Amino acid sequence: MFRRRALGPANQMASILKANVRSKVSPFQTRLDGRRMIAGKQTATQHSWRSMLSVRAATVAAVTSIGLYFYLQNEKQKAIEAKKEKALSTVGRPKLGGPFSLLNHRGERVTDQDFKGKFSMVYFGFTRCPDICPDELDKLTAAIVIVNNIVGDVLNPMFITCDPARDPPSEMAQYLADFHPKITGLTGTHDEIQDICKKFRVYFSTPKDVDPVKDDYLVDHSVFFYLMDPNGQFVEVFGRNSTAEDMARAIGSYALSWKKENKT
Repeated sequence: MFRRRALGPANQMASILKANVRSKVSPFQTRLDGRRMIAGKQTATQHSWRSMLSVRAATVAAVTSIGLYFYLQNEKQKAIEAKKEKALSTVGRPKLGGPFSLLNHRGERVTDQDFKGKFSMVYFGFTRCPDICPDELDKLTAAIVIVNNIVGDVLNPMFITCDPARDPPSEMAQYLADFHPKITGLTGTHDEIQDICKKFRVYFSTPKDVDPVKDDYLVDHSVFFYLMDPNGQFVEVFGRNSTAEDMARAIGSYALSWKKENKT
């Protein structure tokens, strides 16, 4: 049976010194370890702050980008409007429209003065028009709805007949019942209609030698919408290629500019 050999004095001293070397840490090593621990904590904190800053920077960048986009879109629209105004001031606005006195679809005598104070959208047609007039009045109805929702009640829409012989107020009222209730129908004598068409430079033609009561015929006429400002001055014209959205966008833009320029 083996027994552990007792350590002699020399061996005992060597063991004690070796144990002291293992257990004793120098002050320098302590400071170094402390610095490493602090440095590790600082690094973790720095990573945390960097992560937070990265999120904040990304958020700020996104918000700034959105704001810049809308700013540029607004500036672009301003540039377009300024270009239009410059062109109109250089060339001059076409002299369209003017005084009139006609009967509305309720049989009341009205004049151009009754429609001032709001923008007006004027369209010429006739109640027996098979397709173009209904399509255009449907488009006008859609534009009115959009404008009312965006900028409010700023528009007087008008439908003026080019066929007064077959379009008395009662006929106009029945026809317009299928469209937006804000649309006012206007009719009158042949001379009154001819006069207002001339003022808007609207072409219309009826066949010769026809009986308005017995004969069924079509009236050839211009197909345009005329936008007039609240003072009765011509602003812009829209053709068949213009959509309801195109008209509503233009009307809304002009209406907002008018409100801004005429604040009291």
